Amino acid sequence: MKQENASSLVNAASFLVFGLAASWGVFVGGAYGAIGIIGALLMWGAVTITDRRPAFPDRTMLLFCLAVLVMITALLPFAAWPRESNRETLQAVSIILPLLLLASPRVQERVARNPCLFSVLPWLLAFFLLALAVEHVLKAPVMRYFSPGGWESETGNLEDFLTRYNRGISYALMLGWAVAGALWSKGKRHTALFLALAFVPALALTESSAAQAALAGAVLVVALASFAPALTRWLLSAGILVSLSWPAVTAKLFLLCRDGLKALPESWHTRMEIWDFLSYRIPARPFLGWGMGGTPQMLPAGPNGALYEYVHEPVGHPHNAVIQLWLEHGILGPVLGVVFALLMLRRASRLPRSLVPFAFGAWTVAFALSLVAYDFWSDSLLAAFALTAFAFSVAAKRLEKPDHENSP
Repeated sequence: MKQENASSLVNAASFLVFGLAASWGVFVGGAYGAIGIIGALLMWGAVTITDRRPAFPDRTMLLFCLAVLVMITALLPFAAWPRESNRETLQAVSIILPLLLLASPRVQERVARNPCLFSVLPWLLAFFLLALAVEHVLKAPVMRYFSPGGWESETGNLEDFLTRYNRGISYALMLGWAVAGALWSKGKRHTALFLALAFVPALALTESSAAQAALAGAVLVVALASFAPALTRWLLSAGILVSLSWPAVTAKLFLLCRDGLKALPESWHTRMEIWDFLSYRIPARPFLGWGMGGTPQMLPAGPNGALYEYVHEPVGHPHNAVIQLWLEHGILGPVLGVVFALLMLRRASRLPRSLVPFAFGAWTVAFALSLVAYDFWSDSLLAAFALTAFAFSVAAKRLEKPDHENSP
């Protein structure tokens, strides 16, 4: 295959993937799963076809992912609900393996030669962020079009209707740090600032307080990392270890701050009740866990069940990665979770100096969302992690080889 045609194939695949993430993904966060998985296969396939040899993943990530797959598979015989666990395990395998292809250095190197990727992406992302803000202001006309019954018949109130956009803005926030970092590192600071400003109305109007809190933490981290990256890394590492106390701490806080819980928004009050009742299920099976997909099978009982105001039925997931990993996989779950968080933090710290603060910011958003928001094993969240990490790797390679900026 001619060099020009080969480059065009990879460029088209990469632009399609990130273009969809920066547009469709902003409005439909759940689409990140399909975008990431199919996109990984497309970009890997394009590189494999053009180079006429397979592009292998980075060895460290390959070994880590294999360790995760071995763990979740080895725990299957001990699952409390085998059918649900088998289904969730198979789904996790089908998510992790394709996303692993994004860890291929050769795929990253090839995509880094795309001259348009970071030129078009910020404007596309900014446009759809502003469109999302308009969607909130006008009371969701786009969503009303695709949901003829409207919020009146589906959720009963507009706020719950608009929560469907929470994933999109959360994942865009992760990817946005990578795009802004790529621009800032190349001296395109006005464009980076414009992109940052485009996030403001969407985040101000969003129903996702988790995304707002994640942004606040990320801004502080980026500011500190700009002056003291080594100190920032150690503080974030300490935060990972402290987070292991989440089940015990939240259970204590639930009892100590019962009156204060009433002042919290309903979503956070609900989370506290979820964390409380699930934290009492961990000691029952601390070493082998209950199995993947076990949370929806658990009734909200326990010593404090009579005190719950919002949680009276099983929940889909714990809204906290530490509780979820420990609950479902036993002690090995949080151990591998800590290894994963530290590994990603270490990789972020080894990027070119100008990218490090932005990478720490994206890491902070990902860490915060995993602690208070989504199902850790959901395809969209894992895809958002993978696409963001991939974008930083591509930006780093463009800095290491400036000739990529003008590659055909």
